[in-house]
Amino acid sequence: MIQVKRIETLEDIEKLVFEHERNQIHGRVRDYYVYRGMPDASYDLSTSLMRNCGDLYDQLEFHLLDNFVKYA
Repeated sequence: MIQVKRIETLEDIEKLVFEHERNQIHGRVRDYYVYRGMPDASYDLSTSLMRNCGDLYDQLEFHLLDNFVKYA
């Protein structure tokens, strides 16, 4: 189940980000949070490419990624 946490201050962010201990294997703090960039947790987990291009998504994704690698 997804747990939603509302962040309203910088202190709230700091508490959330640094609540985990340093991972000895990786030598850094590894948190378990993912920001999905949507204002409502009930929204479908689809990319903007999927939402905006519909059936063309399968044809476009490869070309977009290929061009990104080529020109980045």
